[in-house]
Amino acid sequence: AGQSARPRAASVEVPAGVSAGVAVFDRQTGTFTEQLNSTARFRSASVVKLLLALDHLWNRGPDYTVPPADRAWLEPMLRSSDDDAADTYWSDHGGTAIITRMTSRLGLKDTAPPPSGYEGYWGYTALSARDTVTIYRYLLDSAPAPVRDFVMGNLRQSTRCASDAFDQHFGVAGAFEKPWAVKQGWAGSSYEKGTCGPP
Repeated sequence: AGQSARPRAASVEVPAGVSAGVAVFDRQTGTFTEQLNSTARFRSASVVKLLLALDHLWNRGPDYTVPPADRAWLEPMLRSSDDDAADTYWSDHGGTAIITRMTSRLGLKDTAPPPSGYEGYWGYTALSARDTVTIYRYLLDSAPAPVRDFVMGNLRQSTRCASDAFDQHFGVAGAFEKPWAVKQGWAGSSYEKGTCGPP
């Protein structure tokens, strides 16, 4: 705030005809190293499952242990992107109110609930690259240790094949050697169920 210097040009290259938002945050220096359209909103698809999990785990103390009944739906939702678990949580806990709660709790600036007419579709929640960074910064730096360890531990155990048989090891997961922890999201006209190959 109050800086007059022009931000340096992003070195990120985006192909013509592709819409992208990029925000790379260096936790050691506490600064963004790359930003390109970082406030642009995109349909979250299953990335919003991070907010569903955090909504459920909110206000848990340092001695919290996730009970088996909650593990039974949280683990498949985080590891294998299980849609049934997300559907149930969404319908049972207020739908768009979940996004309103988490936007306020985490100070998200660009996140928005699904638009009018799509309130039942959690994947239509809008997220920006910078808000995604904010979510992960909360998880890594502010969340109670049991919440951080549970969520990040499950993301580190991401299954190659999602619950709908989509190969979810693309992007970050496909570009780096383990260990990594990432929640993927996919949707759109080119999406085909059952494309997952052997592990």
